[in-house]
Amino acid sequence: MIKVETILVGGMMQSGSHLLFNLIRILLEELECGVKIRVAGNPTGYVKEATNNNRTFVLDREHFFNHSRYSSTRHALDYCVLSYRDPRDTASSWSLKNGEKKHGSILGRVGENIKVFESYNCLDSNKLLKWRYEDYKRALIEEKKENLYDLFSKLVSFLSLQNERNTKKSFNLLVDKIVFEAETEIDRAWNSAGPLNEKGLVAHNTAHWKKTSLVQKVRTSNKGKIGGFRDNLSPELIDAMESFYGDWLREHGYMK
Repeated sequence: MIKVETILVGGMMQSGSHLLFNLIRILLEELECGVKIRVAGNPTGYVKEATNNNRTFVLDREHFFNHSRYSSTRHALDYCVLSYRDPRDTASSWSLKNGEKKHGSILGRVGENIKVFESYNCLDSNKLLKWRYEDYKRALIEEKKENLYDLFSKLVSFLSLQNERNTKKSFNLLVDKIVFEAETEIDRAWNSAGPLNEKGLVAHNTAHWKKTSLVQKVRTSNKGKIGGFRDNLSPELIDAMESFYGDWLREHGYMK
């Protein structure tokens, strides 16, 4: 009987976790692995059978880590990829998306995302790969793509896909294809603006997510700009964030 391996994509809200989920999905499918998609442990009906390859993965996603779900052998977790980002940016993106202007709510969002990140501390480090949003984003805009290919090499190694990677296709070209498909799906949806919703925000179509039916609308409101919180949040609110959460921000390289 062929073992079905489980990959959980978790992480902060507004940290690019949906994009990361699709990057991994496309990677698996390009390597001809089977893919069964779940959300918070629930099957979505999206299934791609393996072709010329015996490995099949359940690809699950949620934000907070659910201890009880993965405590049983029935739902054993083989791999977890954790998406994280400067929580000041995640809070800023959330406030733009929801039209939220209350300082207390935005400040609380920083703390909530830090709790999401910390909820994965219980995992065996051998089963956990931390995917830093800023590393991926910067690798996309650099003239040399070595850093981007290195990120995907680490992802392939972590998921033990080295044998599947050894195909006739150039790995760099494969990465380019994966990134192009995931990123242009988002761009197409972003450029397909619709009427304003009840909050006065632009509604977007959902065509780019039809492959998985995972996300019903675009989740980013500032196109994922690094440090964009400084354009949206007041200096007083930023000071409060750094006063409350400075230790975490410094520990993870977001403050000196």
